[in-house]
Amino acid sequence: MPLVPRTVGGRVMLVTAAALAIDVLASAALSAVILTGRARDGTVPLADVATGVVTSLVLAAIVAAILGLPLALLAARSVTDPIERLTRRLDRGTVSPTGWSPGSAPAELVRLAAALRALATSASERYAAAESERDRFATLLREMDDAVIVVGADDVIELTDPAADRLLGPSVVGRRLAEIAREHEILNAVEEARHLGSSSAQIERSDPRRSLHVVARLLPGGDVLLTARDLTAIRRLETVRSDFVANVSHELRTPIASIKAMVETLESGAVRDASAAPDFLARIHREVDDLAQIVAELLSLTRIESGAEALHLRPEDPAELLDVAVERMRPLAQRAGIDLAVAPAPALPRVAVDREKVATVFADLIHNAVKFTDPGGSVTLAAARSDGFVSFSIRDTGAGIGREDLDRIFERFYKTDASRSRGGTGLGLAIAKHIVLAHGGEIHAESEGPGRGSTFRFTVPIAP
Repeated sequence: MPLVPRTVGGRVMLVTAAALAIDVLASAALSAVILTGRARDGTVPLADVATGVVTSLVLAAIVAAILGLPLALLAARSVTDPIERLTRRLDRGTVSPTGWSPGSAPAELVRLAAALRALATSASERYAAAESERDRFATLLREMDDAVIVVGADDVIELTDPAADRLLGPSVVGRRLAEIAREHEILNAVEEARHLGSSSAQIERSDPRRSLHVVARLLPGGDVLLTARDLTAIRRLETVRSDFVANVSHELRTPIASIKAMVETLESGAVRDASAAPDFLARIHREVDDLAQIVAELLSLTRIESGAEALHLRPEDPAELLDVAVERMRPLAQRAGIDLAVAPAPALPRVAVDREKVATVFADLIHNAVKFTDPGGSVTLAAARSDGFVSFSIRDTGAGIGREDLDRIFERFYKTDASRSRGGTGLGLAIAKHIVLAHGGEIHAESEGPGRGSTFRFTVPIAP
């Protein structure tokens, strides 16, 4: 029988090997029958017949083994070789089970490949889902305002988010919480959570001002999830609100109380006093004017903040704006004995501003500078170009501003102390701030401290 080529399937090879073996055994059996017949005829001795039969069978078995073993090995290799090739390629990462085809392999290997493809597809889908979940979790942590910290059973920090890095500092993972946290309330909350399952704490600090709400929860496995919410900005807004209510109440109460006292005086008989009555009425008129000014400025500030008051933007020359502001406020400065001047500046591009609104900003800032500068001092205006903007500055040699007041100086009715309460509604700087912000600019105050003068700067965009 001809040998089977390697390209046929394993089952064909096995059948061929079996056929060869049967063919050899049949030949041996035929020889044994012939020898037995001769023994009966007496042609061959019985002992020789037995020997011949055994010899034929042994030779048949040897020949069958010699012929069948290579074919059996070839059939086995037709199954194992594709699997070995697939294993090597998977180890090298050059193929995935979903992209591999067994070709002309046996049906069993085809079914195995199909099962591998199904398993690989399922694993790939699960891996993609896990990656997507991980990315969502990472995005959630990255965008959270709350600080998230996972503390291990050995009090070592295992995970932080960006907010926690801002709170505790960078590169804290792998370090003990006790080495990083400055607030003992955080450590106490973690310890209580390990015993009670959860705990919370409120942290208040005054220098620097800080307010935190901390919650600790015990996780399966002994880790503790620590979340900290920074309430500093909220507390500051609450303080601003309460100060505003107190300040506006004071600003309104003072003229109202004065008016009430003068009216009662007039009612008690002063109205018939020809010399006193006109004076009281003039004072009442001034107080009413002050109240009307406060109300008008509050309404104006509200309209500017809400955007209800539209800006009429036009290209304006910065040098002309400075000159107009100085000429407008020069009489006030002269009465106070203050030197008001404009510093020389190079030619500047035009700015896109509402001329009347910017004039209000200059008036408020110059009035504020003159009010807190002693006679003989100076107020200097200047302008310079700054990255797509023109920066205006009003520098005085007056009372200066404390560091703790610089951030709050633009709040409504805010006054640094009683010594700086020199009249006015307390709304001028707040109005100036919101006019500048409405133009797309910025405003801030600078001072080296009380008694060392101050500088107010604001920017407006260059006209296109």
